[in-house]
Amino acid sequence: MYCREYLCQDEASAVLLDSLDGKTRGEPSTARVSTGMRRFAWAKNCVALGLASGCLEPLDSTAIHVVQSAMTRPLRYLPEWDFEPRLPEEFDHQSPLEFKRVSDFVILHCKIGQWRDSEL
Repeated sequence: MYCREYLCQDEASAVLLDSLDGKTRGEPSTARVSTGMRRFAWAKNCVALGLASGCLEPLDSTAIHVVQSAMTRPLRYLPEWDFEPRLPEEFDHQSPLEFKRVSDFVILHCKIGQWRDSEL
């Protein structure tokens, strides 16, 4: 992952390839990452999980956490046969709070990191 404000694609590829042990199977490829989240994660009988609900950054650890968290929250409500309409509203209220917690974690992780090898 790199930021175009600090590295061009060729420089980022060179840094990646220089850090690998052994032979590569091909050239590095890139993917654009758009950050943000859905306004409503629960619509009718569908709940958006993981990258379908939003993306803070492409690290697997935070994406896995967001999926796990989003799965456990509606499971608390599913055993009820009298499904209350306010439950999706509550889920949609909690989702931005969870994204904020993960965002705070990512910021803290970057702030306390001791990386001083680049302007970024």
